[in-house]
Amino acid sequence: LGVPVPLEPVTVYHKGDPVFVRLSDFDQNLDSLNAETVLVTINVAATGDTELLRLTETGPDTGIFTGYIQSYISSMYPLAANPSNGQLGLQDNDVINADYVDTIDGSDTSAASTLVDPFGIVFDSATGALLDGAQVTLVNDTTNLPATVYGDDGISIFPSTITSGGTVTDSGGMVYNFGAGEYRFPFVAPGSYRLQVTAPAGYSAPSVVPTATLQALPTAPYAIDAQGSRGLPFDVMVGPAIQIDLPLDPAGVGFFLIKDANKREASAGDFLQYRLTLSNNTGGAATGVQIVDTLPAGLRYQRGSASVDGNPVADPATSGDGRTLTFSLADMPDGTSTEVRYVVEVVLGLRAADVVNRAVANANGNTLLSNEASIGVRIRQDFLRDRNVLTGRVLADSCDAPDGPNARGVAGVRIYLENGTFVVSDEQGMFHFEGVRPGSHVVQMDLETLAPQFEPVICDADSRFAGRAYSRFVDLQGGTLWRTDFHVRTRELPAVEVGLAFSSGVREHIASYHLALQGGDVALTNKRLMINLPDGVRYLPGSSVISNQGVGDPEVRGAVLIYTLEDTQGDWQRELNFIAEVDAGDEDRLPAKAFLMFDSPDKRGQRTPVVETRMQRVTHAQDLWDDDGFHFDSFSTQLSRADRKTLDALAESLRDHRVIHVEATGHTDNLPIRERSKAQYADNYALSVARARQVGEYLARELGLQQSAVTINGLGASRPYAANDTEAGRASNRRVELRIVTETVVSDAQMEGLQTSGNIRVAVGGAWQQAVVPERMTATDDIVQVVMPTYDRAWADAAAPGAELLWPPEQHNPPISSIRVAVKHDAMQTVELMLNGKAVSALNFDKRTTNTAGTLVISRWAGVDIEKGNNRLVIEIRDAGGALVKRIEREVRMSTLPVRAELLDEQSRLVADGRQSPVIAVRLYDRDNRPVREGMIGQFRVEPPHVAQQDVDDLQRQPLAGLDRGNPRYRVGKDGIA
Repeated sequence: LGVPVPLEPVTVYHKGDPVFVRLSDFDQNLDSLNAETVLVTINVAATGDTELLRLTETGPDTGIFTGYIQSYISSMYPLAANPSNGQLGLQDNDVINADYVDTIDGSDTSAASTLVDPFGIVFDSATGALLDGAQVTLVNDTTNLPATVYGDDGISIFPSTITSGGTVTDSGGMVYNFGAGEYRFPFVAPGSYRLQVTAPAGYSAPSVVPTATLQALPTAPYAIDAQGSRGLPFDVMVGPAIQIDLPLDPAGVGFFLIKDANKREASAGDFLQYRLTLSNNTGGAATGVQIVDTLPAGLRYQRGSASVDGNPVADPATSGDGRTLTFSLADMPDGTSTEVRYVVEVVLGLRAADVVNRAVANANGNTLLSNEASIGVRIRQDFLRDRNVLTGRVLADSCDAPDGPNARGVAGVRIYLENGTFVVSDEQGMFHFEGVRPGSHVVQMDLETLAPQFEPVICDADSRFAGRAYSRFVDLQGGTLWRTDFHVRTRELPAVEVGLAFSSGVREHIASYHLALQGGDVALTNKRLMINLPDGVRYLPGSSVISNQGVGDPEVRGAVLIYTLEDTQGDWQRELNFIAEVDAGDEDRLPAKAFLMFDSPDKRGQRTPVVETRMQRVTHAQDLWDDDGFHFDSFSTQLSRADRKTLDALAESLRDHRVIHVEATGHTDNLPIRERSKAQYADNYALSVARARQVGEYLARELGLQQSAVTINGLGASRPYAANDTEAGRASNRRVELRIVTETVVSDAQMEGLQTSGNIRVAVGGAWQQAVVPERMTATDDIVQVVMPTYDRAWADAAAPGAELLWPPEQHNPPISSIRVAVKHDAMQTVELMLNGKAVSALNFDKRTTNTAGTLVISRWAGVDIEKGNNRLVIEIRDAGGALVKRIEREVRMSTLPVRAELLDEQSRLVADGRQSPVIAVRLYDRDNRPVREGMIGQFRVEPPHVAQQDVDDLQRQPLAGLDRGNPRYRVGKDGIA
């Protein structure tokens, strides 16, 4: 054991409890420096279980040896009932024997025995005979309701009313067979109880026979409890079980008095009627009968209220203090009874308490005495005369009347009194304390439970707040209803920013756009980025990239692009890039605009201001016609090698420009065309056109221009560049002039005097961060039981040939005592299935699934019943001739009920901070020290003054469902964790 356990000698044990043994043998204290050991034999004759137990000295030089052995219910686990297995199998009324022989001194021996399980008997108080048929009900004396009783497993519900000598079945299905006259309630929580007995015909309960008389019977001794055996409350404490025997009086026994009252609770000014019933079953007449009734202080007899058997009689004789009443009755023959009634008043000033009225009857000259009859009445204070109700409300953002139309309550705020009592405000912010004692008290809000967006404020500045808005003094007077409110206001939401920047670039009439987006720590939803492209700019599909990842194309509505972005929770940044084609057009300015729309916790439909980036269309005209241009020999239209190189260089220089138009104009000298050549060129005009066409078409081919973009002109000798009177002048005039018109689109960043838009930000109301409840690592609501896969034909077609046990898998721990089995084998083979050495019935065979080729089969069995604990599954696969091909063995274990729990620190939350409920994670083990199976449901109990969070949640969901809700339940998850 990890911690010391206090031990007390007992003679009764409950099955399933550990059995502790203590031995004193001082001559075995051989070494005063070390703790030594001895051996003790433990045996149970009824079950034949014998165990050898090693006891260890409690410390060096003590001579006292202790040890323990775990017991179990042998009827529930018959397979475990083997000697020397380290556990002790027990049944009802078994006797445990412990034997010890000193190995040094053979004459030094010891033996002890004890009974198992709390039990009692119902017997005849006159003869001692055991009585069957008496109904025994265990009542919770605190609630006056039938008690909650559990079976031997500590989980199943056991009936609160049983019949002596009968048979009982608990909710778990376990059957309890009682011996003659026996009754038993296996497990109850500590508390105050009483046994209410309904006697069989011819008997009465409780017995009025004195205990000394009962213990003198030949069948004595009996376990007579002064309280429990007489129908009075008794306490059940943590520790040894309680044995209470119940005597019943047969008809004709006793001079018996019963006292009753018309109500069990009263307050000052109320009237109570008491009833006394006296029976004479002594076998003779009772003469000079009197009943002496003693009233408690604070109860006053009402004159004229006495009656006997329904007839008014004179008032009883009264003592000087008015508390002792003596009723004189007529003689009572044997077998008769009489009833006396009277009324008392609860006087003013009587404090709340339980008051008890006691009465005794006497007759035959005071030689015949009855039992003492008593009845208790609880005095309460009506109308809260000595207690107070403290009410209030937690109000937000208003110091107006707390019940006005603008009042808004705050739910979930814990309110404390100075003694630790607390309540939680409801949905309207209301709270109240009942039964508060008069005097000065401190009422205080728990700021840990106040939502972070609120802060307490003082609306009425007075000394009762003592400078703190969340705490105040109240001075209560008895019987008053007092109100104290707390006010809070909403703090300004933390401001965060959402930013958007827009820029662009262009190359060869392909525009690239870049947008940078970012936001602070606030949840943004429904984010849409709207981009308006200028006329003549077309989005290129498939070009969108967000944060270096390709994304789908935006929604395109004319010139507007709409990107739907994902929701974000904290700080975030995104970059969007896409490209577009710029068409030819007349617009000089090409502005693109964008803005981001979104919803924040503070407001829906928010948007950033519009950001803009611009491009400009620039047109260039260039004339090329100087004397270093393109020149031709006389009457020639062929380009020289040098002219071609010049045109190639010109085409290369125009690559970064959009060429709108090329105009080639040819010229000649003034020499006329010879007659023999006029068939080719009629005149100098035709020759100049031919020269222009050579240059223009060459350049058009290099630039990839359409024919419509090229104009060819011929001016002949009409516009000389130089005088034609010299050969050099005529050579200069034989030329082609080029006029090239180009267009360039540039972004604003490339233009002097213009600026692109920078980062434009918008302030957004953020959200207050609520406390994050850590995830319950022990939550088992999402348990998914492991089930056998669907081995259909498609699976069989894909499976490899060969014999294999498909299901159950290794280490399988099924949730119920029935399993499915699946075996893969060749089509010509047969399968024999055995469980725990016995062949599985053919009725359990489910079906066969064959692959398409007909070569492989999956055989399945269903509803194969297994036992708790280990089960040995054997599969024998044989060929067509009956020869064994393969033998497969697998252990299938069904865990038993949990008997041990192990705390899991890493999966628990062992902090009680007032904000989050602690979580205790345990791994449950069965008696074989294996984790219990998934899905198992059990109950647990939390000792007062604490309660399980499950009970609190149930009460919040169903506040009117009653008080007796049973114990909270747990559900086992994976690896036995609950």
